[in-house]
Amino acid sequence: FVARHMFVRARERPRVPESPKHVCTAMSFGSADARATFCSRVFAADRVTSDASDAASVARAARRPFATSALRSLLPQVWRHFQGSQNRRSGGGPARRKASKVFVLIGRLHRWLRQHRALPGNLAEFERICRATSRLPRLRVRLGFRFLDPTGSGTWSVKNIVGFRERRRGRTSKHRRSELSWDYYEAFFRARIVPGAHAIIVERSVVRQSLTVKCEVRKRGHPDGPLAREPLVITAATRVLKSSDKRRKIMIQKGTCDLLPAIIFRPPAGPQQWTLVYLHGLGSCALQDYADRPHYFFDGSIALKVVVPTAPNRELSCYDSWWERRGLSGTWRLHRFRSWYDYLVDNGGVREDAIDWASLHVVQKALHHVVDQEAAELGGGGASAI
Repeated sequence: FVARHMFVRARERPRVPESPKHVCTAMSFGSADARATFCSRVFAADRVTSDASDAASVARAARRPFATSALRSLLPQVWRHFQGSQNRRSGGGPARRKASKVFVLIGRLHRWLRQHRALPGNLAEFERICRATSRLPRLRVRLGFRFLDPTGSGTWSVKNIVGFRERRRGRTSKHRRSELSWDYYEAFFRARIVPGAHAIIVERSVVRQSLTVKCEVRKRGHPDGPLAREPLVITAATRVLKSSDKRRKIMIQKGTCDLLPAIIFRPPAGPQQWTLVYLHGLGSCALQDYADRPHYFFDGSIALKVVVPTAPNRELSCYDSWWERRGLSGTWRLHRFRSWYDYLVDNGGVREDAIDWASLHVVQKALHHVVDQEAAELGGGGASAI
């Protein structure tokens, strides 16, 4: 599984803007599981969000080796570890497994954290850090969604997620719009000092919320036109070289790289701040593989627009002997793949494959057109550096 990110700043300013707007292009290869892993990694950096904090407490704790904000970020691990300890002591009863509070002596917590992190040796100083942490706002952690059928017989579709709802907005043979909703979960953690007991209570509460995304399916014949219009050679590069021999009677087939059908996901309300152009793997299709999987890209953290184009359907030089017949009595032709470029050899992932650079250049220009359009929509004036 390989993932490459290409971030394009839509507008450059001397200072960091308050509402940054970017265009992100991602290329991925691999199975559906790998693509789901990629999407989870894209948002992994935003899973734990920090709210407004007590400035005075954090400023004092910042001079210590172990700051108050660091202890606050460790509350989920503290709750998980000491909840397991209480379960083992109580025999693992159902009531204990669902407990929302964990009682921990400050001395015991200090010893446990010293095994993994650099903590001050003074227990009194660590107790002051715990008291400052208890005055901070709750820590929010996104837990994600839950499948209705998590077994092997279940699917990766959004229809298999708890709280799925669909609302059709309009549907024609070339255009389909709908609103897809599903539920996701968030956990809130807070530390509370027990007066006179030299102990701390870590509280955890889980909230279930709904996430809505607008889904647009764009096919050929759409009123807005294709995403790009680049001339494309469908015939494999190896056969193009052999076409100079007239005895072979090889006909060079040409087409247009329009990147359709495409799937476009938009935030439910307001303009987006980010745009992700996601390129699928070899043989996949945006309409078949991603129209019912918006949860691969959204977790409710940012106002994101996702554009999933489809690669051109072309012949590959590495499979120029894979012939197939169209229909029972149809003509024979080379098997075609949805690929972003022509593979000259297929090394099976052992080493880098040799490719036809001319075919890649055509798709590159088409994607540049899409990126420029998205940058202009975000307010960048269409001037984007790739």
